[in-house]
Amino acid sequence: MGVIPLWGSGCSPNPTRSAGSKSIALIDSLAVDSPNPGLVENISSLTNVAGYSLDYYPAVAVTVDLFQHLPEKGYSMIILRTHSTWDGNVVVTSEPYDPHQRVIGQVLDRVGDANVGGRQYFSVTPGYIGSTMCGRLQGAMVLSMGCTTGSGQLAKAFMEKGARMFVGWDGVVTVAQTDSTFQALVGLLLKGESAHEAIQTVTPGRGVDPTTGPNLVLYGQ
Repeated sequence: MGVIPLWGSGCSPNPTRSAGSKSIALIDSLAVDSPNPGLVENISSLTNVAGYSLDYYPAVAVTVDLFQHLPEKGYSMIILRTHSTWDGNVVVTSEPYDPHQRVIGQVLDRVGDANVGGRQYFSVTPGYIGSTMCGRLQGAMVLSMGCTTGSGQLAKAFMEKGARMFVGWDGVVTVAQTDSTFQALVGLLLKGESAHEAIQTVTPGRGVDPTTGPNLVLYGQ
């Protein structure tokens, strides 16, 4: 498992890896307030058994610039252990918000601000994914663990950027719930199970009884 440092700016003419390489990214801005080293170790073990490598991005590395460069890394799976907002249409970074920074991006609605536990962080919008990300995702699976990220706009942006599929929640979830569900989902996907079958396995009964909580929503595949 590799731990990835901060990025610089500007798109690279030569991607680090070819598209579809057996590599997975775990982007973990939730680690600021809700670290889960056991989850990281378990996903690392799952990827190793399946013959994949894991790049782990700790909270300090989850900046706006990180998302600019994601397509250049050629990941086959991108796991977003990140917050979102009530409408699920942004990915919240761990980069402290400053109204005097990234001004053009703010004016163009490509980055914004989000409040997490009383602290403000920069967020990445669907407009950023479509307009500022370098290159294309080339068939990556995007698994978004944040609340309500399956609502549509974020999924659409990743799909239009070249993702093969996108999975997100259609409602609010706890950190414990999303951690346990997505760990199981990643394990099934790495064993070759289809996303539809894997979702049915990890969320039995969801969508039938409204008291069981939110659903996982699948786009693509």
